[in-house]
Formats: sequence, structure tokens, C-alpha cells
Amino acid sequence: MDFELLLQICQYISLTLFTYLAIKQKTYSWLFWMIFLLAFGYLLHYKHMGEMIMMQLVYFVLGLYYWIKWIRLDIKVKRLAGSQHLIINMVALCLLAVKVALRTRLDDFGLQYDEDLTLFLINLYTLIILYLIGNKIMSAWVYVGIVNFAGVFYFFYHSYYFALLYCLVITGLSIYGYISWYEESKGEEDSDLAD
Repeated sequence: MDFELLLQICQYISLTLFTYLAIKQKTYSWLFWMIFLLAFGYLLHYKHMGEMIMMQLVYFVLGLYYWIKWIRLDIKVKRLAGSQHLIINMVALCLLAVKVALRTRLDDFGLQYDEDLTLFLINLYTLIILYLIGNKIMSAWVYVGIVNFAGVFYFFYHSYYFALLYCLVITGLSIYGYISWYEESKGEEDSDLAD
């Protein structure tokens, strides 16, 4: 079996385990996040894409931070107000606008596909998702679902059917995660009202 394929399988399994265990709020879910990053980082090194490894180090440090936070603090699932979501998305859109202004190429027909811009968006929303999951904010699963559902179309267009199937699985898990965390946050609200 090809070494690159083994690394990709390791990535898919570890990220799926992270997602499922994070939904269940298991502190050791972050271990699988770090295994995913190590496999992905090694794959980047293997493919001579070292410039992307720095972001993986940032994700690793954040994963370690949230792992310690989940161990030390009794964090309850919570919801964000609509205005807080608006702020998160406005900041993301402003950063995207700056990035587009700096990196997008124009041709006679309009904007061209810019892979650097795509990587920027992936990294930006990965940071948002990590923040939301790390702080047990249930809307994290909405972001996970949207990003992976968008991946379905990308991978279909490029005929990467295994990755497409994986994105569908994670989209399904994100729906399950949202429902699970919603029920827990509703239970927390009910117990707060009873006190």
C-alpha cells in the first residue's frame, strides 16, 4: 500500500474520531486532533509543502491549549447570541476582503481561482471552528457542516470521491453534534431556571 495513502487514511480516521469524541465532549478527543495534525504535517513534509507546516504548528498549540482547558475547567455547552455570530462572520469577511484585495488576480473575464485564497479561507474557518469547539459553543457544528458540505462540491468537481464521501460523513456528524449540544445546552438552561 502507498505510504501517502496510509497517511491520508490516518488523517481521515483521526479527524473523524476527533469530531465524534468532541461531540461527546471527551477531553481525549484533542489527542486525535493532534494525531491528525502530525499525519497531515508529515504528509505536507513528504510532498515538499513545508510552507503550510507552520499553520499546522499553530493548530497543534491551539489543540494542546483546548485539551488542557477541557481538563482543567468544567466548561458547559453554550450558545452565542446572533450579534456575536455576526461579529465573527464580519471579522472573517473583512479579513477575506483584505486577502482578496492583496492576492486576487484579474483577467479579462473577472476573478481567477486563487489557491492561496482558498487556503486562507480554510485556515481562517479552521481557527474559528477550533475556537468554537474549544469553548464548547454549539454553533461550531454549523461551521463544521458548512465547510464540509462546501467540500463535497469541491471534491466532486475534482473527482476525489473518497474525500467527498468523507466530507459527507463529517457533515452528518456535524448535524448530530449540533443536535446533541443543543439538547445539552437546553438542559443546562432548564436546570439554571430551576435553581
